Amino acid sequence: MGALREELPQTNKINDLQREVFMRKALHQAQNEMFETIVFVCGAWHAPMLEKTFKQKDEKELIKNLPKVKVDSTWIPWTNDRLMFESGYGAGIESPGWYAHQWKRPDDDGTYWLTKTARIFRKEKIDISSAHVIEAVRLAHALCDMRNLNKASLYEMQEATQTVMLMGDALPMKLLKKDLYVGNEMGEIPEDAPKSPLQLDFEKQLKSLRLKVTEGEQVITLDLRKPLDLQKSIFLNRLNLLEINWGNIVGVSSKGTFKEQWSLYWQPQMMIELIAKSSLGNTIEQACVLHIKNTVDRNTDLQDLSQLLQLTIASEIHPAVDTLIAKMDEVSAGSADVESLCRSLFPLAEVLKYGNIRKTNQEQIELIFNAIFYRSTLNLSINCMNIDYDGASEMMKLILEFNKMLLMLDHPIYLNDWRNELKSICENEYIHPFILGSCFKLAYEADIIDKHETAQAFALALSLGNDVEYSVYWLEGFLKDAAVILLLDETIWQIVFNWVDSLDDAHFLGLLPILRRTFGLYAKVEKEKLAQKVTLGKQSKVRENQAKVSLEFSEDLALPIIHTFSKLIGIHK
Repeated sequence: MGALREELPQTNKINDLQREVFMRKALHQAQNEMFETIVFVCGAWHAPMLEKTFKQKDEKELIKNLPKVKVDSTWIPWTNDRLMFESGYGAGIESPGWYAHQWKRPDDDGTYWLTKTARIFRKEKIDISSAHVIEAVRLAHALCDMRNLNKASLYEMQEATQTVMLMGDALPMKLLKKDLYVGNEMGEIPEDAPKSPLQLDFEKQLKSLRLKVTEGEQVITLDLRKPLDLQKSIFLNRLNLLEINWGNIVGVSSKGTFKEQWSLYWQPQMMIELIAKSSLGNTIEQACVLHIKNTVDRNTDLQDLSQLLQLTIASEIHPAVDTLIAKMDEVSAGSADVESLCRSLFPLAEVLKYGNIRKTNQEQIELIFNAIFYRSTLNLSINCMNIDYDGASEMMKLILEFNKMLLMLDHPIYLNDWRNELKSICENEYIHPFILGSCFKLAYEADIIDKHETAQAFALALSLGNDVEYSVYWLEGFLKDAAVILLLDETIWQIVFNWVDSLDDAHFLGLLPILRRTFGLYAKVEKEKLAQKVTLGKQSKVRENQAKVSLEFSEDLALPIIHTFSKLIGIHK
């Protein structure tokens, strides 16, 4: 490292030099306290500078203008899952559970480790016998011999587990990560250890908001019109923003938007996570601001940013709202991913709906919603063309969610523009037939097109001149979750009935799986009523055909029948 620093002097940043001054001062202080053996832990880059001596004048010059800041220090308990995290120097431990096992059972030949493995699999309802464990141990030893190893490492244990216990299947190996490879051990700190400012702020807010950290689940209902309940909601949302998920919002029966029901479930490691966030700020609000800034700097996913904005507004972190909106505008302007654009609107719609309670700047939110809405609809039709059935199904799910979101928002301008876009999709013959049929149903239900136009579209889509597969996909799109239309709309029913009746046996058998998929989703009662209607349809068709047959009366043929019938009833003369 000394040679590197001499060859690369430009890498000696002023900040590093200043830190090294404090390192040397700490070392000199220990020497002045007459310690003979001193262990100093630091990054390798700094080590050469701790062995050198510098003039005291130069040392003071480096740090003379540095501001002084009062700091508090504290301890946090270690946990195995935190030992896995890589620090700035990439020093994460891949498997704390394995190293703990090696420390506690240094003489284990793999039998105890693989027995613990078998117990975890059995807990997950995977059958593992004693023979599996024995053969896995033998395989681990054989791998050691082949690789000239004195003792099996974690890799040999993993290979033996997957090969013998799981017959080569890698997926169940994920079950071992939490309980075996990582472990769930937690350290302790003295009760009188100093607390971090963030922890003190957390406890202060708990007291002022009359919230208690208790074992087990507790459910609370908040009325956001009350100042105390609103502050509780803000506090819980801020914790969620810091990824400390003490509370989760669950459904409420009230039709108003002023009520929230929270399910609170505290776990001990949440306090550790809170203390670990101390580097972000001394208060929960400060920590949220810096956390949002860090997330915005590294995240370019529009949907994630939109969800973060929703949580930021619910947390009333107003300084970060402008930053998030600007970032979303920047990302959306260069995005052609229609799914990402559409889904980013869903949280924004929630914000627009509930903004009057959260006292948000509605104009700002509506501006970004407006921009992304029109970018989404502009790209929607293009993304519905030249795709296969699976792609069309996924796109239609997105369109249905998009439609539901706009109905929930109930904004007249956006609804009107969306209806125009739906009509435009229905008129585009290059769009996949499944999407066409589905959009015709949406347009029909929203009174964008009338019954006559719908019947014309049906007749055109199911005409004999079309490819049968096209007709079936169009029909599936329209009839999916539409049993009521078939039952009540006689015009559409007759078109569908006549089209199915016109198919020859070969075509009908080939299309039967798709037709079953469409009608199989209906409720049992709906299918029974449709079956009755099919039966009636057949009978009416027979009666119709019979009515068309011309009846010619023949007296010569009728007289023998009349003679026999008269004799039977006793009036024959």
